[in-house]
Amino acid sequence: MRSPVASPAAQPPDVAVPVSSLDTSKLEEKFAAVNRDFARVAIKGKDDAMKLQAKVSDWPPVLQVVEDE
Repeated sequence: MRSPVASPAAQPPDVAVPVSSLDTSKLEEKFAAVNRDFARVAIKGKDDAMKLQAKVSDWPPVLQVVEDE
């Protein structure tokens, strides 16, 4: 006997963000700033790598996923 399994296409996505709701200018500014930061970075040792990792970890998320409880 087969168990009923819904196809992946029939399941709703976890998060749906309408493209029209995205502020593309803010995203473009953020990506431009990130590109400038990486263009200036020269990793010469472990300390430099750790500083870069800390800087990247401090960036706020572009989109934050909040799950319903």
